[in-house]
Amino acid sequence: MKITQQNSLTENQKAQLFKLWNSVYPIAFQYADLAAFKAFLNSISPINHYMLELDNVFAGWCFVFDRNDERWFGIVVDSSFHKKGLGKTLIHTIQSDEDELNGWVITDKNLLKTNGETYPSPLQFYLKIGFNQMPEVTKTYNGVNVVKINWQK
Repeated sequence: MKITQQNSLTENQKAQLFKLWNSVYPIAFQYADLAAFKAFLNSISPINHYMLELDNVFAGWCFVFDRNDERWFGIVVDSSFHKKGLGKTLIHTIQSDEDELNGWVITDKNLLKTNGETYPSPLQFYLKIGFNQMPEVTKTYNGVNVVKINWQK
């Protein structure tokens, strides 16, 4: 397993991440096209990227950025690599570089992905690895309920 950190992405990496994002997240969180995904990336600049490779296969991506004087993160792990510890490894990698992390987690159940599979909420995963749920900080995005999570050293 190899994790590399970088401040920018190549066009090829952006295209790979766009496909990965749309394959993992529920339909309501997908981007219509590569241009929309690039606009999203541009909206969260500056950003640090953590790229995860396993056996020369791109398996996951984590990104860390500042918003409203807080440190935020997002993570995507290829579904075929779930439950292998890769998400936890990516999170631990960024935790070693950060003092605090915030994120949004989908809490709705029975949301569908493009392939027809149900999107499993990762909330229990984050709670298990030391994040705190902030039930007083919720919102609805594209009709989907999310809750803020926080981790501090």
